[in-house]
Amino acid sequence: MTEFIEIGYTKKAHGVKGELKVVIEDEYLEDFLTAPAVFLELGGGKVPFFLNSIREAGSILAAFENYDSREKATQITGKKMFLRAADVEQKQKPEPVSDLQFAHLKGFKLHDINAGLVGEILDVEEYPQQEMAVIEYKGNSLLIPLHEDLIDQIDKDKKEIHCSLPEGLLEL
Repeated sequence: MTEFIEIGYTKKAHGVKGELKVVIEDEYLEDFLTAPAVFLELGGGKVPFFLNSIREAGSILAAFENYDSREKATQITGKKMFLRAADVEQKQKPEPVSDLQFAHLKGFKLHDINAGLVGEILDVEEYPQQEMAVIEYKGNSLLIPLHEDLIDQIDKDKKEIHCSLPEGLLEL
């Protein structure tokens, strides 16, 4: 089954030669300009429409094959427009930017100067006082404070963080 992505919609007819004003989401504009066909939602299904021309005149105007008059173009106004997913260039979504100072430590192994390997940092959460590393330790979920005074070393290559944790913290 073909997968479709909604890219915009048709507006009203423009002029007498069958052109339609169309609205295309910015992220799909390049894909629309290079697509051999678009699909309009008609009668509960998606029907292919081949583009004769596309031009800009204050807004985007598109002319479709076999729709060469205002009357014919009016029949397909107000319709959702789609492209096949295969015709859309996959854009890499930007990684969300975190406000957390220590968010990059997620996935690092936490070592204590006395206890040795404590575990992997599963997540970094923000609390009113400071950021906390969430670690699974001896079958329990444990919050470890991430503070400059407790961190001795961060080895990005080995993905390890070495800390001097307060005595008794791991027994809570």
